[in-house]
Amino acid sequence: MKKELKIILLTALLEIVWLGIIIPIMPFVIKWFGFWSQWVWFSFAISSVGMFFWWLVFWRLSDKYGRKKILSYTVLLNVIWYSLFMIAWNIYIFLFARLISWIASAWIWVAQAYISDISKPSERTKNMWLIWAMFGVWFILGPVIWALFSWYSLQFLGWVSAFILFVNALVIWFLLPESKKCIKTAEKDETINPIDFHHHKKQLQVLFLTSFWVALGFSANQSILPLFLNDKFNISEKHIWYVFWLIWAVAVIYQAFLIKYVRNALKEKWLVIFWIILMTIVFIIFWLNNSLILALILVIFFPVAYWSVNPWINSLIAKYAENETGKAMWTNVSYISIANIIGPLLAWYSYIIWFWMPYLISCIFFIVTLWLFYKYIK
Repeated sequence: MKKELKIILLTALLEIVWLGIIIPIMPFVIKWFGFWSQWVWFSFAISSVGMFFWWLVFWRLSDKYGRKKILSYTVLLNVIWYSLFMIAWNIYIFLFARLISWIASAWIWVAQAYISDISKPSERTKNMWLIWAMFGVWFILGPVIWALFSWYSLQFLGWVSAFILFVNALVIWFLLPESKKCIKTAEKDETINPIDFHHHKKQLQVLFLTSFWVALGFSANQSILPLFLNDKFNISEKHIWYVFWLIWAVAVIYQAFLIKYVRNALKEKWLVIFWIILMTIVFIIFWLNNSLILALILVIFFPVAYWSVNPWINSLIAKYAENETGKAMWTNVSYISIANIIGPLLAWYSYIIWFWMPYLISCIFFIVTLWLFYKYIK
């Protein structure tokens, strides 16, 4: 494995330190500040607003100034987010920290653009997938670290995370070389519309829409799942941790031992179609189900499917974008960020009307996505 790829994967592993700790208890964090649980959707939405405006202003930075520089800067922004959260004394500082956190989450798209630059066409999909595999590894370790240090304080974990990421930023700055492909692209100094592409415009737009609908369905589910399990099955905050640990454990097993067989059996287009169909079926069964045991089995498939779809969509984007990969990745970010704004909002309002409505709506989105993807992606 190349040194560059090792550093990118290490960054991916360290960058999700906080995600593995904060996401499962987000509804309860909101409650600690004395607000209604419905504010969770606002927490998710405001963070996505940060990503959207980051794209509008800075979409070309990694192409123009280099992947290495922008990657190190986004890691440093995460250090600021953790630090702000640790000193937050009210909901408004917390939400401002969340805004910064999703500006900082641009690291993943810069990292994928870097991987596209350094990968051979035959290795691109596999290397894209390795980033998402790091999510699974940390989601196994995160609850264990939480259990070991929760006796001390949540703040302690935050400061440790900030320090580790600061060291990671130094590693990127001093040890990661700039990708040669990015350097060549930066020399062209193009000034064009960020959503206008020279090649495969229709296919790229379909891929962006696929990212949008899949992200919308997943973010909607993610924002309500802890409270849904609490309201429907009376699962406590502590047991929510166990549920998420089970989900992530299965996801890691799948990524470590099973995904290679799926990847070898199907091409990129059919891999995306397979997982979207599976997500639709699982959401429908989850919608109709009233058994706790079956519900726990079904939720395992949510992140597995989402983490499976994303690398292959990004691989296809890189394939169709050709020498405009960086711009295409940032355009994809904009679609996903808008989905992450709309998804939690839609989920919360539909959840109030009827428990199962978010899953029904998500299934409709998935079916529309399947039709577009099947028709236009070769």
